[in-house]
Amino acid sequence: MWRRLHQAVLDELGARGEVDWTSAIVDAASVRAKKGDR
Repeated sequence: MWRRLHQAVLDELGARGEVDWTSAIVDAASVRAKKGDR
């Protein structure tokens, strides 16, 4: 569902000319899960 919603928003903004593809930011985090109790 989220992928389709994201695509729909990008399509709508692109049709309006409101998406600037000259730059992009990628953010990610990776955290190892703890074993056992918290």
